Amino acid sequence: MASKLLRRGADVNQRCYGAFFCADDQKSSRTDSLEHEYVDLTQNTNYTGTMYFGEYPLSFAVCMNQPDLFRLLVARKANLNAQDTNGNTVLHLCVIHEKTEMMKLALEAGARLHIANKQNLTPLTLAAKLAKKKLFYLILELEGQSVWVYGEASCSSYPLTKIDTINEVTGEMNEESALSLVVYGKTSEHLELLDGILENILEEKWKAYGRLQ
Repeated sequence: MASKLLRRGADVNQRCYGAFFCADDQKSSRTDSLEHEYVDLTQNTNYTGTMYFGEYPLSFAVCMNQPDLFRLLVARKANLNAQDTNGNTVLHLCVIHEKTEMMKLALEAGARLHIANKQNLTPLTLAAKLAKKKLFYLILELEGQSVWVYGEASCSSYPLTKIDTINEVTGEMNEESALSLVVYGKTSEHLELLDGILENILEEKWKAYGRLQ
């Protein structure tokens, strides 16, 4: 059916703004605007519910776990980095709906990991905020660079821009960093993220600053 619609000229980047596909915790805030076609929504959201699919055909394919449809839309020049009303891209939607394989597919196709949504969250920091452990570590792995490997032991380096609590440019606290979102998270799932690189950063901060007080 999708192929037939595309052959007849269907727009691969057409947006759907309906309330039915809105996150449950945003529905009561929906307001129309005279300045733009899309609706205005509160950004105080955790994207609850199961029907928030990101407004675009490509993000719908991701949420429905339809790799063939995804490839078809990409072949027809669907925008891999289009942002919906929340500023979310297909990669943000992969995090929200925990679609690991679709995340890999989207990245292979050229989707960008460093686009921030209207909460100023990249897919990595959104995974930290929502405590999506599998997606969080997948993105970390993809962003890391292998330094050395010796048998089963290995060493990797990671960019700290969106991970550490200190803004590298201003030196101020970054409340939207992965570490901050995990440490101040309110669920047991957030505690499960305090492993590996986040645990190492906390330990080094304690050695450098906390233990000396």
